[in-house]
Amino acid sequence: MTHYNQVRATKQASRRRKNRDAAKLSTMKKEEKFSDLLADNIALSMEYETLVKDLDDINTAKEIMNKAISSKVQEILAISVTKNT
Repeated sequence: MTHYNQVRATKQASRRRKNRDAAKLSTMKKEEKFSDLLADNIALSMEYETLVKDLDDINTAKEIMNKAISSKVQEILAISVTKNT
């Protein structure tokens, strides 16, 4: 009977050790996933900022081109009016 109790105690201790190891592994995986999410978040935030800057540059260039086109159209209209008179 004591042999049975010793085997049972050994198995129980082994099971507890495996459970602790599994819990530690699970915690490590959660921390790793969280770390990966943080890295992804930082990378996406940096990409977002770059895209916002690029869009702002495009909008600025568009405004400059619109002003240049309007100026050219007014110049053409002024020339055509002076030719007609």
